[in-house]
Amino acid sequence: MAEADAWPPAPTPVKAKVIAVIGFPFLALGSGNWAVDAAREGASWEAFFWGLAAFMFVVFAATGLTGWQRPRPSRKPPGTGVDDLGNPGLRFRHSLIATCWFYVLFGIPGVFALALAVDLFRRDRPIVQAVIAAAAAAFLGWFCIAMARRGRGRLVLTADGVYHHSALADQFVPWRSVTGVRAMGGTTPLFLVDYVPSSQTRVSRPSYLFIGEPPTLTSITVTAAQMGRFAEPAYKAVCEYLDNPNRRGNLGIS
Repeated sequence: MAEADAWPPAPTPVKAKVIAVIGFPFLALGSGNWAVDAAREGASWEAFFWGLAAFMFVVFAATGLTGWQRPRPSRKPPGTGVDDLGNPGLRFRHSLIATCWFYVLFGIPGVFALALAVDLFRRDRPIVQAVIAAAAAAFLGWFCIAMARRGRGRLVLTADGVYHHSALADQFVPWRSVTGVRAMGGTTPLFLVDYVPSSQTRVSRPSYLFIGEPPTLTSITVTAAQMGRFAEPAYKAVCEYLDNPNRRGNLGIS
């Protein structure tokens, strides 16, 4: 049975705090300072590179500072949505901010690689270096577009089971296969929906991960960073409907 207790607190490792609070901001300040110096000297490309690097370190710092936090539960009720087969259910959408953050983490290196490729072409550097940089930019751009086409992630509880759509996988597990729900603190707060694989479970991976046969999974992983303010309500809802099968028939009814 599942127990919807308060999310277990756990201290963040000191090393992670030092990197996020001191390391990345220090690198951001240094890069920003060099960007300003380059701009004053009229070196526009160097200023652009260092400015982009400063922004990248700011994003890394913000990601580290927010990644282990469990947001306050939302007071708004969840909406209704559908699983991969169109069955209606109770929907908890991934945080829009977290989704955009995910694109930025991959988009910044792509922009950096593109700018580097242009700069190498301009300065008549070896063509191989420019081609490699351009290829990296094209790959990261394609990767971001492929992720964006999947849309925002969501957790949907239907009368038949639990469905989770994310950037990394699509999973559906029938209620009868779910063995429990676990909430975990630590560096990345999350909860796990444990299950026993069966013929009714469905697991698929997006093509951009270059994974052929989907691996055998035994849990659905939902992080607090993904769900934002709906993390704890989603966790409690899964626990509630796992422990009360008679209430699942109302799922998906507005």
